[in-house]
Amino acid sequence: MYKRDVIYSFLLSCLIYLNTFKAGLLYDDETGVVRNPCVVDKRSTLTDVFTSDFWGYPLHMAGSHKSYRPITTLTYRIQVQYMNGDTNDDIHQTHVKPNSMRLHIVNILIFALVSSTFCHVMHTIFPSPRYSAHDKRAIRYAVLFFIVHPVHTEAVANIVGRCELLSSLFMLLSFSTYVNCISNMGYRTSYNNNNNNVESNISGNGASYLIKGIFWYLSSVLLVILAMLSKEQGITGIGIWFIIDLIYFVVEVKNVTIDENHDKKKIKKENNVMKHNNSKTKLNCQSLTSISAYSYTLNVISKHRQLCVYFFSRQIVNLSVLTTIVYFRVQMNTHLPVFSELENPIAMEENPYTRVLSYSYINACNWIFFVFPWNLTIDWSAGYPLELITSLFDGRLMLPLFSILLFLLLFIDIFFCAKIFISNMETRLYYLFGLSLLIITFIPSSNLFFPVGFIWAERVLFAPSLGFAIIYGHFTSNVNYIFMNHDQNPTSNRSDKDKKISYHLKLNILPITILLLFAIRTITRNNDWESDIKLYSSAVRTLPLNPRNHHGVATYYSRHRDRLDKAEEHFLKAIELYDKYGESMNSLALLYENTNRTEEALAMYRKAIIANPGLHRPFINLAGLLERASRSLLYKGRNNNTYN
Repeated sequence: MYKRDVIYSFLLSCLIYLNTFKAGLLYDDETGVVRNPCVVDKRSTLTDVFTSDFWGYPLHMAGSHKSYRPITTLTYRIQVQYMNGDTNDDIHQTHVKPNSMRLHIVNILIFALVSSTFCHVMHTIFPSPRYSAHDKRAIRYAVLFFIVHPVHTEAVANIVGRCELLSSLFMLLSFSTYVNCISNMGYRTSYNNNNNNVESNISGNGASYLIKGIFWYLSSVLLVILAMLSKEQGITGIGIWFIIDLIYFVVEVKNVTIDENHDKKKIKKENNVMKHNNSKTKLNCQSLTSISAYSYTLNVISKHRQLCVYFFSRQIVNLSVLTTIVYFRVQMNTHLPVFSELENPIAMEENPYTRVLSYSYINACNWIFFVFPWNLTIDWSAGYPLELITSLFDGRLMLPLFSILLFLLLFIDIFFCAKIFISNMETRLYYLFGLSLLIITFIPSSNLFFPVGFIWAERVLFAPSLGFAIIYGHFTSNVNYIFMNHDQNPTSNRSDKDKKISYHLKLNILPITILLLFAIRTITRNNDWESDIKLYSSAVRTLPLNPRNHHGVATYYSRHRDRLDKAEEHFLKAIELYDKYGESMNSLALLYENTNRTEEALAMYRKAIIANPGLHRPFINLAGLLERASRSLLYKGRNNNTYN
């Protein structure tokens, strides 16, 4: 009865993020929601939503990031303009002020749907009759691990993280519909719960099954398109379809082999019985038996041929769908997005050899977040102590090499039955699904094939964490299973009740401890998203060498007249860490201007223009300051002439 697990997953997900519903609109929410014309401007249309990037800029603009996520933007627009927005007359009559609490509540609910859908998908792909209670326990561990993992905080507590949530939700739903598709087009669909054997009926042998299969396939395609339109990495769901199809294909071939062995044993038994009969009857029966064996062999070959035809036909169709979707998506970009040095400093390196080595190290570091998610921050784009890797003999390459070696050993164990880590087929299928989900969904964010607007970000680990949760769940279940077997001491004099208590304690103590620690870290991390100062102060503590974190703290202090000295201190620190930080220079110049330090403001504006000529605000602010200064001098000159 996994339906109860689905409900519990939904409720626990809501509970773990309950303290985020009062959080403000922070960090990227300001650009993605509060100042996004497609969201808050009543004069914008649905056409604007589907022709603009995620931040509200038209896709054809040179400054656009090309992040095309209209489904996510549409949810903001519907919620802000029609469900939870208030007219803000102080700003503009045509603009709507977003209600942060209701936006956060929707994010929590979507995350709960993702968690419960993940639970449903796992039980759908690995149904109970085929797998043991030990495997079911692994699924529960995986779902719980996913729910409480602290690395998800940014995706849930940050409103713009909804793109991660929606993309993962639609992708998981496409897995479920794809299972329905392949179950109606060549694979067995019913399982006998009484004897744990697969029944002999094969689906796909009629028009009704074919129609159902086509319907579920089209549903899968629609869902993966919605996933991609929520965030680009949703397209990787088609790659996971291949893994799901492969899992069902392997299980189906195994079931056919089991049936074949069963029939061979039956034939052998019949032959032994016939030995006691007369020779004529014996001859006739042997002839009939030979015919039956021959017919069954042809039947097995036919079944395998049919399965292969179904399997490879679907992969050809899947590849065609993937190619078509990617083609139209690429055609929407007139050019690749251009990112600043502060957003992705490694992308500025001209040597591709150095870029690949450096990105390999950074990508390997991402796996640390899954195991030790304690040092979390909102911005890893700059400020970490990283020097570019220029040689294969750099010691830091040991981490990516170890990761690659581990993945290779796991895949060899899965596909070649090497029994390095895994001893049975069911466990191999678990690890195959988990590893594939982990790696395939991470590829678009790896920077190895095309640059993205960051080198390291927690939010992009949301979908890959589904795969890691599966691996963790089965690994933890295996460890506890070993402890359980070790506890079975026949010479023990303890009562059965004591043995049972000891068994359950040893079975659950390790995963419960990890889950509790992760849950506590998630709740405390959620508190950082209550306000700007909490968020950026936490970021400065975690990564004190990041100039953008200091800029965020300084921006908050600059809004409070009694904290202007603190604001100046952090602006100067940001400029010290990054001497081309035009935004901080411009903000510091404004602070000088507002405190009547005109000479310092003029010098800082000029410095900002030299550091970042492409930034237009210092030019505008400097022109305004010079105009006001000239008017002031002219006014003073006129007054002096009047008195003279």
